[in-house]
Amino acid sequence: MGGKVTLEDRAEVSDVLARYCFFVDEGESDAWTDLWTEDGVFAGVTPEPIRGREALKQVPVWSLSGGCRHKLVNPILEYGDTDDEMIVRCYNFVTAWLNDASINSLAVARYHLLRRGDTWKIRSNQVRMQTPAGSDTNNYPEGFPYPANQPTKFPPI
Repeated sequence: MGGKVTLEDRAEVSDVLARYCFFVDEGESDAWTDLWTEDGVFAGVTPEPIRGREALKQVPVWSLSGGCRHKLVNPILEYGDTDDEMIVRCYNFVTAWLNDASINSLAVARYHLLRRGDTWKIRSNQVRMQTPAGSDTNNYPEGFPYPANQPTKFPPI
């Protein structure tokens, strides 16, 4: 792994992740998918990973239709094998604002970003969902919710 993450890289990656949350929640599909590499993968929310920008374009539609609001908290940023790769581990707290305001979920997230020119692009986002008691588990893939007291292990995607 590379050395300590520079303040410039930390600020740029934090900006990408803030845009990720805002664009997905506002249904801005084109802006959201532009944050990803062409072969980007989103895994852990649907039974099968969502692969590629065309497939990813539907995610903001789902988020907006559910009244979701995402908030990434406690980010840990580390370079990957080179200073052109960034691994971000954080919690993704999601609330829903249709009808009564409610907690939708908390996900343990692992983002893998790649430097592309003068910006960072998301190569993958893998999550392990945690849902509140009383959640409709039919809304989640088989095996959800995971027990909160289990360590997070991200399988290859």
